[in-house]
Amino acid sequence: MDCASITTSVLGLRHPDGTGISPVRMADALGMTLADLADGANVPLNVATVDPRFALLQAHLHDLVEALAAAAVVNGDVQKAALWLRQAPIPALRNLTGYQLVCAGRKDDVVAYLESIEAGFVG
Repeated sequence: MDCASITTSVLGLRHPDGTGISPVRMADALGMTLADLADGANVPLNVATVDPRFALLQAHLHDLVEALAAAAVVNGDVQKAALWLRQAPIPALRNLTGYQLVCAGRKDDVVAYLESIEAGFVG
């Protein structure tokens, strides 16, 4: 999948008013509840529903978009990438999932791992 296709898919995650990423749409894309997404961002659920533009939440959502886009390049499909991000343990990163790593502030490690896979490293 090329970057243009990924960008188009990611744009579907924008908040309806165009100011940031929609937590509801991201939770749907990842196949999780909004409560789980808020928990991963370390914000209360009401922040995700009442103030979705909250800076800490938006930073987390941006990190998820970057990891999801990198996974989509490797997996060739955004839906497969979302499943991988949530469920596939990464042996090189202590068997944590990409989502767990992003939640722990390690988005760069996930993206670097995926870039190494894309470059031909087998893992």
